[in-house]
This record gives sequence, structure tokens and C-alpha cells, in this order.
Amino acid sequence: MKKEYEEIFRQLELAGMEPMICDTPIPYYDVTVQAGIPTDPGYISHEGMMWMPECLAKAGMICMVTVRGESMIRAGIAPGDRVVVEYGTEIRDGDIVVAMIDGESTVKSFMTDAKGNKWLVPHNPDFDAIRLTEDMYINSLGKVVQQIKMNPRTGYNENLQAIELTLKRQRKAYIPSREQVKNAICNVAPMVDEKRKWYAVYRVLVDRCVIRENAYTTFVQWVEEDVPNHTHLPDAQDLPRVALYSFSKPVAKWEEKNAPVSGKRFRDYCEIARCMEEEL
Repeated sequence: MKKEYEEIFRQLELAGMEPMICDTPIPYYDVTVQAGIPTDPGYISHEGMMWMPECLAKAGMICMVTVRGESMIRAGIAPGDRVVVEYGTEIRDGDIVVAMIDGESTVKSFMTDAKGNKWLVPHNPDFDAIRLTEDMYINSLGKVVQQIKMNPRTGYNENLQAIELTLKRQRKAYIPSREQVKNAICNVAPMVDEKRKWYAVYRVLVDRCVIRENAYTTFVQWVEEDVPNHTHLPDAQDLPRVALYSFSKPVAKWEEKNAPVSGKRFRDYCEIARCMEEEL
């Protein structure tokens, strides 16, 4: 078993990570942020001990709590995460702190403004910053020294944007030639049974940076050159009428609930776009 762990640590180190053994216990308080963390650990009973690497269990008073609020969501601290809090050390601007004020606790960033006013600053636009004043009873102020993600997740929109940026860079690196576009149009043309469905082909060419946005006239000219005998040739004046709602976005963002067509017609547009993408 020891050799297996050594191999795991070796692989992590090769990947640029710094694995550590959790060999030092610290008290864990299973309380919400609103319940607060007192200066005296005897003020409330703790739920048990959590094991941490020795280098993270510093000489000061250390404990761990679970975050319930959302005021630091943009700083990467989400509800359900656990934070290791150290008391008795110097608090500096920019430190993330757990503070108990007038009997209520909160997690915020500490900041002193140009006038010397001290603030607890949220990282969520739905929350207001808290100015610390003399009439407040500040029971404790501890610094967050470690964060543990209990259920690491990333947002759908952020992931989608990252994928789109990658695809965009890849497309710019490889733009199909006019001859390749001609072959693709000829192969997809039999699927187009009404002139507006050419919009799916046009949208793929825009997504692939082959033609610029709104270059309907150029697109129609290409189709007329490539498949002049097609029964349903596109119309440069009519195609823009399809570019509504999600159809005004890249094919990857098309949604039937927010598209100008639905049912079988929506699926036809998607299938034409998919085939055009494969042909390119």
C-alpha cells in the first residue's frame, strides 16, 4: 500500500502538484456562517477533528467551518465549502476573514479605504459591503488560510464559453478553401427542401469564419455557382428573416425553445448544419 501511495504522489508531483499527507488534527465546527465562530473554542462544542497537513496547521488557533452563504461566490468560495480559519494573526487588506459582528458571522474580504475606514467586502453583487464602526461588537476576526472544495463544480456557461473559444481558435487555424466549401454545398444540397433552410449552411460558414456575418449576398452567389439547378435556391433578402432568437447565434447555441422554427423543421435545420460541418 505504501508503494501505491508513493507512486500516486510521484505522478501528482510530475503533474506540477504538491501532494501532502493529512497527519495533523484540527477542530471542526459544523456550523453555518450565520451561526458564527467564537474566539473561545469552548463557546460551542465542535463536531470532531479534521486531519490536515502539518504545514497548514500553524501555531495559531486553527479551526475549520462549513460555508453556507453566497457572499464570496466570485472569490471561488461556494456554499458547502470548508475553510480553515486562523485566529490571533495580523489581518491585512485583501485577506479573506471570518468575522462575528453583533452576534452574527460572515465571510468577507478585509479592506481599509483611503480615509482609514475598515470594510468587510463581499464578492457577490447581491450583497453590500459592511463598514466596521466603533459601535459594533466584534467578537472575533479570523483569517481564512485554506479552502477545501467539498463538491467542486464549474458553471455551464463558463464551460460553454471555453469550448467555443477553443473551437473558434481551431477554426481560425483551419479555414476551408473555396473548393472545399463548394464540395460541401454540393453534398448537402439534396437535404435542402426549402430555400430558407440554406440558412443552416450559411450559419456554419459564418461559424467556421469562411464568410463574415451578414454576408448573405456572397453566400447566395456561391450557392448559385455551386448548385445552379437546385430547385430551392436561397434569397439574400429572405435569409436574414431566419436569423432570429437562438438562430442568430452559433449553431452550438441553437435551442428549439428559443428558435424561429420548431418540431421537424428545427431538427431539419440542425441536421443540415451538422452535415455541413462534417463535410468541411
